[in-house]
Amino acid sequence: MTTLYRKINVPDLELLQDQLLTLVPQDMYTNSKLYFPPDQSKFFKIKELVNLLDMYNLKHDITNFALYVMEPFKVSTVHIDWANTAYSMNIPIANCDNTFTSFYNADKEPAAVPAKVIRGITYNPHYSFDGIGLNLIDQFESNIPCIMHIKTPHNVVNENSKFRINLLIRNWDNDHMSSLLKGGSPAI
Repeated sequence: MTTLYRKINVPDLELLQDQLLTLVPQDMYTNSKLYFPPDQSKFFKIKELVNLLDMYNLKHDITNFALYVMEPFKVSTVHIDWANTAYSMNIPIANCDNTFTSFYNADKEPAAVPAKVIRGITYNPHYSFDGIGLNLIDQFESNIPCIMHIKTPHNVVNENSKFRINLLIRNWDNDHMSSLLKGGSPAI
C-alpha cells in the first residue's frame, strides 16, 4: 500500500504551537474554515517554524501556509486538495486530540467544485466525492505532526467539544516530499 501519511519530529512543538496560535484571527472561531493568511511572511518570522522547515529542507517547496479551524463535533466532506499541491505538513496547534484524518479509495473520479460564497461563508475550490463509492483504507489521530499525501481522498472528523486548529504547510508534488513521506530522513 502507498504511504499516505508519516509522523514527523517537531522540536519545540509546544513553543511552536503557542507562536502559531497568535496568528489565528478571533473571527475564525465561528465555523469550520480553511484560512490562507494574506501575509504569508508572518510564518517565516516564527523561529521554531523556520528551524523546522530548514530541518526538512522545505523552504523552497512551499506553495502556501493555511490555518484550518474546525467546529466541534464536525465531519468534513471527503475531498482531495485543489491545485498543484500534493503534500501537506500538518502541525496540530490546539484541541487535536480525538480528531481523525481518514483516507479512502474511490470507485470513480470526483467532480470539480469551484470556489463559492454562501451566506457570507467562502468555500474554497475542491473536488467532491458526493455520490461516489468510498472504502476506508487508513486513518490516524490528527494530534501528531505529520506529512500527508493530499491527492488521496480524505476527510477529517472532530469528535472534540472545542474548535480544532491545525497549520497546513502545502508543498509542490516533487521527489523530495515523496521521499520524506516514504521514510527519507529526518522523520521519526
